Amino acid sequence: MSFRGVGEGHRSSISFRTGLVSADGQIFLDPREPFPMVGTARDALFHRDVFHARLKAMGQDGESAAYVLDELPIVFSIDELEARLEILISEFDTRQDAHTIARHHRSIAACSYGVRFDDTIDFSERVLWPVMSAEAHGMEDARFVLFTESDGTTTYLATYTAFDGVHISQQLLRTDDFLSFDASPVVGAAAPNKGLALFPRRINGNTSHSLATTVRRTRSVSQTRSALGHAVTFQIPEWDWEVIQLGNCGSPIETEAGWLVLTHAVGRCAPTASVRFSWTSTIRPR
Repeated sequence: MSFRGVGEGHRSSISFRTGLVSADGQIFLDPREPFPMVGTARDALFHRDVFHARLKAMGQDGESAAYVLDELPIVFSIDELEARLEILISEFDTRQDAHTIARHHRSIAACSYGVRFDDTIDFSERVLWPVMSAEAHGMEDARFVLFTESDGTTTYLATYTAFDGVHISQQLLRTDDFLSFDASPVVGAAAPNKGLALFPRRINGNTSHSLATTVRRTRSVSQTRSALGHAVTFQIPEWDWEVIQLGNCGSPIETEAGWLVLTHAVGRCAPTASVRFSWTSTIRPR
């Protein structure tokens, strides 16, 4: 299990525990080691579609951006990106937006990174601590799910909210072994919301991982993993205790009747706002 740890300055991090759930529902957590350890940060590999989606949301996905990205492979390194940006900047006389486009590419690259833990560090000691400026004040509400690809391969994916002290943004975590993690931005018009969670598989063979996302006062579904540009509302508040905010609690659970979504809500029926894990609903994949 993962959980949110809060330290001085209300700075959030992501930690882990192991344990067992018995057949009768009892939970037994393994003893934890006493010394939390942060991993070693490293450069990440970048995905071209993430850059295009982020630049489009910024209104900067034009000819100069394509000049950089179209010559890069679908997955590329920071060195490959910098080499293309240097070529772009060298053509400043004919591309007046070269420095602006280069700055935007570098800001997107700064939101992607990797973290590696030594395998001698106990699971309970591993802590994902803020690495980039966008998450300097916390990494909040990670929601992990075991994701199964159409060919049967599996990996662990999670969304979390990065908080810089003023603004929030959504990040995607990926790991196969909980020793090596890759973080990259979730981008698009519907991305600046809290409460994202991943479906455990592709929906109807969609080429991207699907997302269930919380939008304030509504709940909606999107059909992409890293580019959240389109969302469909399927539930709105109906009761006093959910009128302020309605959101999903985590990844949808597939059942014979459809997708089971646990929700939470904030309302005005109590003297102070409270979060209530109160009911479930189902949605069917098309």
